[in-house]
Amino acid sequence: MPGQGAGIAIGHAEHMDTNIEIRHDEEHSRFDLFVDGRAAGVLEYQLDGTVATMFHTEVFGEFGGRGLGTVLVREALGVARSRGWSIVPACWFVRDYIRAHEADADLVAATPS
Repeated sequence: MPGQGAGIAIGHAEHMDTNIEIRHDEEHSRFDLFVDGRAAGVLEYQLDGTVATMFHTEVFGEFGGRGLGTVLVREALGVARSRGWSIVPACWFVRDYIRAHEADADLVAATPS
């Protein structure tokens, strides 16, 4: 269930008159998104050394269409950058975010030739 387990609040902002919080739950390799205290989304990853494969991003039903997925990915990539991780954008949403935000393209792990 989103929000369960040990989490570290990494993002907290006012967004369109709502309170947004993103918690990094390292124990379960995920970032949980909360809007006004309610579970609103998740980004899941698998960490192998310093490479995080981001394989699933979801904003739950009623919270969709507000740009919250973008906020979630931006925060997750910020954590990756601060920890020296590179990422594999296995999730289409993360891939699209990086295509639209070229400043984060340097985080993408080099693929073996």
